[in-house]
Amino acid sequence: MNSGEGGFLCTDDDDIMAKAIISAGSYEELFLKHCDLSPPKELMITYRMTRVNYSIRMTNLQGALLFPQVAQIDIRRDKHNVIYEELVRRLEEHPCITVPPQQPEVTPVYDSIQFVISDMQPAQVSEFQKRSKGIGGKKVEAFGLVENARNWRTWKFIDDLDAMTLPKTDAAIQYTFDTRLHFEMSQNKIEEMVSVIHRSLDSISSDKASGLES
Repeated sequence: MNSGEGGFLCTDDDDIMAKAIISAGSYEELFLKHCDLSPPKELMITYRMTRVNYSIRMTNLQGALLFPQVAQIDIRRDKHNVIYEELVRRLEEHPCITVPPQQPEVTPVYDSIQFVISDMQPAQVSEFQKRSKGIGGKKVEAFGLVENARNWRTWKFIDDLDAMTLPKTDAAIQYTFDTRLHFEMSQNKIEEMVSVIHRSLDSISSDKASGLES
């Protein structure tokens, strides 16, 4: 579902929901517009004076864009997941690629794919990323690079970050890559993505074997 920038919060905790509703801009008694989905009135009044009002309520235009997409959620999820399973099967045909499995209790929507490359050297990460650029306009991101927002070393909002060491996390993300998927990817696009990733990986391996690696 997409109507521009934004997101949603799903929780069964009344306190979390009350804080979120007030912060989103539900001043005075606008929280009553949430009807049966609103936390108890007494709780809303308790938080009403204690949260910053950011006035980021959904507009009628955004609601009009989002409403018809609700009926498409299951359809698009199924399309995403079929494409993902095919990509997992094809990518893992390469002996150096592994796709981490999902937890069984999760109902996934695979709009991206993460894969781990074995037998890789640190200097090859950026090179592999560069050579994988041609996959239908989608970029391969490398979790281990400091430019990547998923790398904990970029989280400067954490106090004493520079003094921290997370060796297990570093090992897990060092050779982990990610790229976005689209639910309308054709079989040809799937094959193109697999081919580019496999070919890029093989080419940096050939460079290493021939001593051309920088």
